[in-house]
Amino acid sequence: MRHHRTIQKRAEKLLLALLMLAAGRTFADPAIRNPHHTTPTWKMWYEDQTPVTGSLGTLTPVPENRRDYPVDPTTTETAAGLYWKVVPNDYPGRRYAGFFNDAYATGDGWHTNLPWSMTFDGGNTVIASQKAGDGGVPKNTRYINLEYDTFYSPLYPSYGINFSNQSTTLMGDFQVRYYAYEQEKDRTFRNTLHVGPSYSSSGYGQTCKDLYPALLPALFNADGASFDQMAGYGKMFYAGAYMPTDIKRELLRHGLYGVTVLYNWKASLPYQVPYEHLLRHRVSYAANGLEREQQNVPNAFEHLTGAFFSYDANLHFQNLVALNKRMTVPPPLALIRLVELRQGQMGPVNNASRLKTLVPLKHADGEAVEAIVSTDSSYDLWSFPIQMRAKVITGNKDTEVTRLGEHEWHIHVPWDGSLPPGRTDILFVANNGVFDSNPAVVSVWRDYGGGTGYSSVRRPVGLPQITRIVPGESLHFDLYTEDAQNLPISYYLHEGADGWMDGNRYVLETTPDTPAGLHKIAVTADNERTGSSGNGCAGKVVVQNTVAAIHADRLWGPAPLTVNFNAAASRDRDGGALTHTWDFDDGAHGAGEAVSHTFATPGIYRVSLKSTGALGDDIDRVMIQVEPNTWGLAQNRGWSREAGLDPAVWLLEGNAPTSASPTVDNSSGYIQLDITTLTTQQDYDLPCYIEADFTYNSSNNKLSFFDFFGHRIGFMNRHAVDVTQIGAPGELSAARSYLGFEANYDRPDAFSSHLGGASLAKHMSLRINLREDPAHPGKLLIVGDVLDTAGRFPVYFGNLTRHHAKLRLSSEKGSSAQFRIARYQVWTPGGALLQPDIQVLTADGLARVWDDYTDRGYPSIWPLPEGMDYGIVDAVNGALTRTFVIRNRGTATLSLTGSPLVSIPAQHAFDVTAQPAVTSLAPGETTTFDITLHATGTGSLLGTVSILSNSVQSGLFAVHLRGRNAMAPAINIEGNGLNIAPGDETPNETEHTDFGPVFVGQPQTRDYLIHNRGTLPLTILSATLSGSPDFSIVKQPRSPLGAFESSILRVQYAPAAVGPGTTWLTVQSDSVTSPVYAFALAGEGVAPQAPDVAIRRN
Repeated sequence: MRHHRTIQKRAEKLLLALLMLAAGRTFADPAIRNPHHTTPTWKMWYEDQTPVTGSLGTLTPVPENRRDYPVDPTTTETAAGLYWKVVPNDYPGRRYAGFFNDAYATGDGWHTNLPWSMTFDGGNTVIASQKAGDGGVPKNTRYINLEYDTFYSPLYPSYGINFSNQSTTLMGDFQVRYYAYEQEKDRTFRNTLHVGPSYSSSGYGQTCKDLYPALLPALFNADGASFDQMAGYGKMFYAGAYMPTDIKRELLRHGLYGVTVLYNWKASLPYQVPYEHLLRHRVSYAANGLEREQQNVPNAFEHLTGAFFSYDANLHFQNLVALNKRMTVPPPLALIRLVELRQGQMGPVNNASRLKTLVPLKHADGEAVEAIVSTDSSYDLWSFPIQMRAKVITGNKDTEVTRLGEHEWHIHVPWDGSLPPGRTDILFVANNGVFDSNPAVVSVWRDYGGGTGYSSVRRPVGLPQITRIVPGESLHFDLYTEDAQNLPISYYLHEGADGWMDGNRYVLETTPDTPAGLHKIAVTADNERTGSSGNGCAGKVVVQNTVAAIHADRLWGPAPLTVNFNAAASRDRDGGALTHTWDFDDGAHGAGEAVSHTFATPGIYRVSLKSTGALGDDIDRVMIQVEPNTWGLAQNRGWSREAGLDPAVWLLEGNAPTSASPTVDNSSGYIQLDITTLTTQQDYDLPCYIEADFTYNSSNNKLSFFDFFGHRIGFMNRHAVDVTQIGAPGELSAARSYLGFEANYDRPDAFSSHLGGASLAKHMSLRINLREDPAHPGKLLIVGDVLDTAGRFPVYFGNLTRHHAKLRLSSEKGSSAQFRIARYQVWTPGGALLQPDIQVLTADGLARVWDDYTDRGYPSIWPLPEGMDYGIVDAVNGALTRTFVIRNRGTATLSLTGSPLVSIPAQHAFDVTAQPAVTSLAPGETTTFDITLHATGTGSLLGTVSILSNSVQSGLFAVHLRGRNAMAPAINIEGNGLNIAPGDETPNETEHTDFGPVFVGQPQTRDYLIHNRGTLPLTILSATLSGSPDFSIVKQPRSPLGAFESSILRVQYAPAAVGPGTTWLTVQSDSVTSPVYAFALAGEGVAPQAPDVAIRRN
C-alpha cells in the first residue's frame, strides 16, 4: 500500500498549498532557497535600477522610452496567428515582465551577439534593437546590454547579467570536463545562463560524434560553431518577456531563473514525446533556423534535412511564449547526490562530488556500474509536494533503475562491449502538480573509442516528399533505416505533424468529411544508444477532392525515347468521371487516360497531367530524362590530373580581392575552386545538356555555384537575395537570380538540397537541360534535378533571359569552405569532341548506375540509387546475382583496359561471376557483366566495383554496391525505452511494467514496442493477458513485421476497486529467440481524492 499512502499524502499537501495560493499567501521564505547559495550575490534589475559601475564598465537600465510591454493579442489577432505583441507604454494591471530588465553580455568580443530581431510565422516579430553601430554593437537596445569585449567574466552576476554568450571552441565538452561545477554554481544558479556552441564536441550525419563524458543539465550548447547558438538563446531570452512579473522576480531573487529558462526550452521543444525524452535533453541542440542578417526563421517542415535535430523553430518559439504565459507557479527543482558507488568509477568531471544536478560515472573496462543515488534534496520553491520519476533516455537498454524509497534509487548499468561509445543517461524529474523540473542526471560513460567514429542511424526512407489523397482515404508509410550495429530503431513524430506512429509505420486516417488541406509530417529515428546517432525525414500529405496521378513505364533512356503514360490512378472523392490532358514539355500535348509519346530531342522534360472532374482539377508531374546520345560532347571537364586546368577551355577570373589558381587533387581528379571563377572560353547556345558531380563542404555557407547564362544554381551565401523575395516567377535579373539549394522554400518548382550537418562534405550530382521555354518563346528554361544524400529533387525555372552566352563555376572559399568538381560535361547538337565515355546501366536499361567519386570505400549517399542496392537476400547465407550493362556514351571507341576487365577486392562480399564479352565498344555499343552477392554475417555488405578504361572522364569507374544477409526473425519488447526480459516477474515503474497508483475510474495505458531484430518477417501469433480483468489490450501489434520493423502493443489498466492488480502479458510469435515472450504487469487501484487532484506533467 506504499503507493496508496504516498499519493494520498501528496494530494493532501497539494490541496493545502492550492488553498493557501488562492488566499493570496506567499510561499517564499525570507532566506533564498538555492542549492548553492544562501543569500543573493547577484544584481536584480527588477528590484534595483541603480546603474552598476566596475571593471567591466558601467551598466544602466533601459530608458523608459525604449521599453516594450507585452500584451495579449486580441481574439481576432490570435485567430490570425499572432501571439507576440508589445506596446510602447506601460499599462495598469500589466501581468507580463517584459525583457527590458533582462541583461545580456557577449563573451567573445562581439563575434556573436543576441539576435537584434527575430521574425516568425504569423507576423510575430521581435525587435530588440536597431541596426548595429560601430564595432558591431547594437544600438538603442530594448534590453540591458553590457558592451564588454572579452571572454566570460565572473563579475557578470554582480552586473545582473541573465544571458551571456561565448562562441569559442572550448564551450562544448571542455565545459563539462573542467567547469561543470562553475557552470552550475556560479552561472546557472546565479541567474546567468552562459551558452555557447558545441563546435567540435558533437556532430551528426554519416558518422556521429559525441565527446561529452556526461549530460550536464545546467549547460546549453548548440550544434555547430559561431552564430549557431544565436537563435537558441534569442528565443529563450525573448520568450521570457511573457513570464508573469511576480514569478520572474521570485525566480531571479532565488537565483533560479537560468535553470527555469532551460526547463522552458526543453519542455517547449516541438516533438510528440514525453518531457523525459532524449529529443528534449541533449548535450547540444540544433538551435538555428535564424538568418543573421535577414532575420528569417523558415518553417522546418519546408527544409527538414538529413540532420537529426532540424525542428520547427516557429512552433518552438510559440510554445515558449505559451509556457511562459501560463507559469503561475515556479517549476520545482530536481537535485541528486551519490549515496554509494558499488561498482564502476567516477566520470572525468572536475569537482564531480560538489555537483547538485549531475552524478557523472564511468564504466571500468568490462565492468558494470552500480550505484545508489538520492533525490531527497529536490524541492519546490513554494513548498508544493513533489513527485519524482526516473527515465533512461539513452544508452544501455538493459539498465535497471529501481526505486528503493520515495527519493532513493538503485541503478545498475551492465557492461556491453557491443555498444558504440557514448553514455547511458538517466533523468530524474520532479513534478509539483503543475510543472516538471529541469532534470537531474546520472550519466554513465562508455569511454572506449573516444566517443567518435560510430556510424549514425541512416536517414529514414519510405516517406515521400509529397502524397495526395482524397477525403476518406487512409495511408501508411513503413519507414526504414539502418543502424551500423543492427540496433533497434525508434521513430518519433514532431509536434505539428498529423497522424501517428505505430512503431516504424506512419499512419494517417481520413474520413469522407475530412476537409481539404495540408498535413505535414516530420519524423526522427534514433537507436537511443549513443546520445548522438539519430536522423530525420519529412514529407507532406495533401487531402484534396481531386487527385491526378501519373504512371510512366520508364523515366530515362536514349533518344529517341518512347514513354507510355497512364492516369488510371487519378480519382476524385466521389469516384466521378475524369478527363485527362497531357503536356509533354516539348511543345506537344495529348488527351486520354493512356497516352504514348516519343521524345525525339535529348533533354529533361517535366511531363504534366491535368485531371478534371465535377469536384475540380489537379496536376501531377514527372521528370523524363532523354540521354544526349544523338548529340556530341562539346566539353569534358577541361582539366586533367596531369596538366591541370586547360586554358583553351576555361578563362580564369578572380571575383574576389585576391584570387588563386584552382588546385587539382591528383588522387581523385577533382578540381577545387578557391576564391575562383572559371568562365568557358566557348560561347554556348540553346539547347545544351550539362552533367556535373561535385562535393561541397562549408560551415560558413560561402558562395559557390554553377552559372548558366547568368543564372546561378548552387550554395548561396546566407546574405544573398532569396528568389522568394523577388515576387512572382518570371523574369529574374542576373544580379538577383540566386537559385540556391537551400532557398526557394515557397516555390514549388524550386528544389532544396536536403543536406545533413553543415560541416560535412556532400557529394552531389547535377543534371541540367538548358533550352527554349516552350511556354515562353525566346525565353530560357532551366530544367533538371539534383541527386544528393537525401534523394533526387527537381529543378525547374522558366521564363528567364539569357544574360550572356557563357557557363561558369565560381566559389568564395572561407575558412572551411570546399567546392570540388569531379565531372563537368556539356553536350550540344554540334558537339565535336571525339572522346569515349563510359556508362553503366541496370540490366533492363532503365536506370543508370551512379559513379561514386568520393573515394570513401562505401556509398556516399543514402538510399542508394536504383541498381546499386541488392537489398536483403531471401535466405540466410544466400546469394543473389545481377547483370549490369556497360555502354559507350561517348563519341570515340571505348576500350576496357583492366585486368580483369571488371574487378572487386577479394575481401568484399561481391564477386564478378561473368566478365564483359568484349574489350572495345563503338559509340552507343554495349556489353554486359554479372556480379553475385554472397551474403554472410549480420551487417551491411559492401562491394567496390572498378572498371578501367580510356574514358577521359572516368578512367577508373567506381561503383559501390551494397546488400544484406538474411537474418531469422527475432523478437524484442521494450517498455519506456528499456528492454523487458522474457520471463521478468518483477514489474518496474521505470520500464512501465508497473503502472503504479491509478485512480479508480481513471484508466491509464502503457505502450510496449515490439521489434523484429531480424530481416525475415516476424509473425505475431497472439498477444494475450492472464490475470486481473482490470488489464486489457486496447491495441494489438500488427503482423507480420518486416526487416527491423516495429509495432506498438498497448495495454490499459482500469482498476475497478482499490487494491493491487497483477497480470501476465504473453506474446507468441515465430521468433527464433523467445517464441513465447511473457512478463508480469502490475498496478494499484487507489480511491480518488476530494477534490480530485491529479499530478499533471507539463
